[in-house]
Amino acid sequence: MNSITIAELESDVRGYLKKVRQGEEVLIKVRNQPVAKIVLLTKADELTEAELEEHMQKLAAQGRLRLPEIEPDDEFWEKFWAEYATSDNEPCVSSE
Repeated sequence: MNSITIAELESDVRGYLKKVRQGEEVLIKVRNQPVAKIVLLTKADELTEAELEEHMQKLAAQGRLRLPEIEPDDEFWEKFWAEYATSDNEPCVSSE
């Protein structure tokens, strides 16, 4: 894993993104403290439901994900999409 500063990232964003596309992870540090990691995204659509469940269980076991105690129902999703969807029905996260 590459460990870089903000200045290094700013000076060669494309180079680091190329490394990420090749499967490397890039750890970003501020004042020598890790603050972020750039990793290659995988499309959830390409995972089978069993693979996604296995991945989620692995993240939960590592303490990186907290699984829901109950499964959200249709009413929950209707409220969620009404509040957080953009005009093209893509999720939008508020910066507030």
